Amino acid sequence: MSTTPPGTVAPQPQRRGRRRQQTLERVLGTPALFATAYGNVGSSIYYALGLVAGIALGLTPLVFVISGLIFAATAATYAEGTVRYPEAGGSSSFARHAFNELVSFGAAWAQMLNYIITIAISAFFVPHYLSIFWGPLRENPWDIVGGVVVVVLLVLLNVIGIREAARLNILLAVIDFATRKVEANWPIPGGGSPDMGNVSADGKTLWLSGRYDNVVYVFDTTSGAVTVIPVGKEPHGLTVWPQPGRYSLGHTGNLR
Repeated sequence: MSTTPPGTVAPQPQRRGRRRQQTLERVLGTPALFATAYGNVGSSIYYALGLVAGIALGLTPLVFVISGLIFAATAATYAEGTVRYPEAGGSSSFARHAFNELVSFGAAWAQMLNYIITIAISAFFVPHYLSIFWGPLRENPWDIVGGVVVVVLLVLLNVIGIREAARLNILLAVIDFATRKVEANWPIPGGGSPDMGNVSADGKTLWLSGRYDNVVYVFDTTSGAVTVIPVGKEPHGLTVWPQPGRYSLGHTGNLR
């Protein structure tokens, strides 16, 4: 029996709308994905190797092996998570599904801070590489100005479209492979035991410790001539002063 008074309309139960299943559109191909990953990993190796070696010293190879295993596990996790939850967001999305919104928020902000640091370091060193064409780019304030310009250009490129950004990644990866070559070989008489060292501020002299031969090697970077200087027992960790700056090899030259 109906209890609704005559002339009135019974309220209808509200239906909760289900969230529509979203799928990610495939925009980039294999070359673009490879170039993007190559750029991210490659740039990290360029500026992180000396910093890591300066702290890990002889354990540097082990540190990078462990880091490689963590990176491989992370890549596998991303691959599995993206297939299971095909939506944008990366680690933030995975954290939301695995835990809750608060953990997802923390993961997203951690990623953003990571990206900001990576962008800042990479952009700051681009002018130093380009200083071969214009000397002032290696010094303050032009290296900072150059870094800001790089960030602005990349932001504009990504606003234009992800395909255009991917094309730039592919171009840079091709250039990097094409220009990678051995410029010169400087053999040490008897093989020697070259270890850590650095270059002079003008880039004309390379100093390396011959740790297990109790000597120091001095290379003329123009001619490749080698001078061997006998020193005390097991010289290790040479630091060239003043700091090389533009030509720094990292490690013992990381006081800048």
